[in-house]
Amino acid sequence: MTSLLSARLARTVATSRFFYFNQASRYLLAASSVTALSLSLSISAAHAAGLEYSKQSVAPFFEPGNYAELSYAYIDPKIEGTDAGGNKIDDMMDDFDLPGAAIKIAPTTNTALALIYEKPFGVDTKYPAGNIFNNDMGPTEARIETTGITLLGGGKVTNNIWLYGGLEHQTLKGKVTGAQPVGMTTAVAEVLDLVGAAFGVPTLAEYNNLVDKQNNGTISAAEAAALETVNGLATPVAEAPTYYTLDFEDKSTLAPVLGMAYEMPEIALRAALTYRVPAKYQVAGVENLQVILPPAAGGDGVTPSPATDEVALPLSGKSEVKMPQSLNFDFQTGLSEKYQLLGMLNARWVDWSDFSVTPPVATVATQEPLAAYKKDGYAVEVALGKQFNPQLSGEIRAGYDHGTGAPLSLLGPYDAITTLGLGAQYKLSEQLRVSAGGQYMWFEGGPVDTKVDGRVANIDDGTGYALGMKLGYYF
Repeated sequence: MTSLLSARLARTVATSRFFYFNQASRYLLAASSVTALSLSLSISAAHAAGLEYSKQSVAPFFEPGNYAELSYAYIDPKIEGTDAGGNKIDDMMDDFDLPGAAIKIAPTTNTALALIYEKPFGVDTKYPAGNIFNNDMGPTEARIETTGITLLGGGKVTNNIWLYGGLEHQTLKGKVTGAQPVGMTTAVAEVLDLVGAAFGVPTLAEYNNLVDKQNNGTISAAEAAALETVNGLATPVAEAPTYYTLDFEDKSTLAPVLGMAYEMPEIALRAALTYRVPAKYQVAGVENLQVILPPAAGGDGVTPSPATDEVALPLSGKSEVKMPQSLNFDFQTGLSEKYQLLGMLNARWVDWSDFSVTPPVATVATQEPLAAYKKDGYAVEVALGKQFNPQLSGEIRAGYDHGTGAPLSLLGPYDAITTLGLGAQYKLSEQLRVSAGGQYMWFEGGPVDTKVDGRVANIDDGTGYALGMKLGYYF
């Protein structure tokens, strides 16, 4: 059995919102949102907790009349660290793109239909050479992508209250690989299983007892010799590289979406609450786990071989993946007619503590899930928007995502995220508007601990930025 990385796949995504001036109400109204990095990242729309790439906004549903939009965002996070051997880990977070699109139709003034395309969850991580997470068999890497198409319909049940709902069609695809040494804990366990009894150290508990005696100076000469022999046999195995792969087939599922909103157009007020049911998958995949053993451990130091004989490798099977339920609260209100100001607050809860991915080979090897989170995700953003003239509006936005808790994951090595963004919208004509924005992110680092090997890395605080553009058309 070899040790692997304990993976919490994560990412986040940040959302910038822009405005237009409604002559009837004389207040700024939220007209749209452009995805700018989160997370996830979460997003942090450019980054958020867990695997989030976007905040799964339903803003296009509330656009006036008939409306269509196309958006694009470029996200570039940078996070570095140090592995357990003291080797520097250069930036392991790849940049990525987030396209988006939506169309909204208003059959009547009090009803609406919307179709929204986005990439709600994903991860793009690859560890460069020069540390224990990249070896001759390959790097630690994750390429996970989801595509969501949400169909919403709804209408006003009173002058001020909207009810809406629909279905999201979500598709999941990707690949995960993990490179890491066998590790001393696993190597000692293997040695004890094979020859431990011959040296009077038949179990790992007995071995740990000898280590304690050595540390407190009460170990006998015979016990010290046995401990030295076991460590001598285990060390070459501990340094042997392992490589885990998980390839899974594309899979699709449906998840309901429900919501309600309260509006007071005369003061540009809207409060919307949107709930998404978990998206459940049964994912078929193929796992493999290989090791290159040195001559001292019976290998040739070159050729990969199966890392366990408990199951036949590669192993095909199915694992349940349940993308978590979530709740979004989006609030806006006019603040000043004189200065043309709009205030906004967006809050999001995601049930990441109920998320777990447990493919059998990875779970047995690491004695923990391949991906799991300690805490739910909570994020909040506040923004101030202003219309400068009939054509130009702008905003400033600040956000905080408290992360999903320690220990960090090698495949999403950050915890809390703070964001600051600026955006603007220009009205090209009565029908066409162009929006652009940027966001800067600060990622909180920390230790990466695994159940088998303990601390395997320390991740530094990181930074990143996102740039986004959107075209909105009213017809």
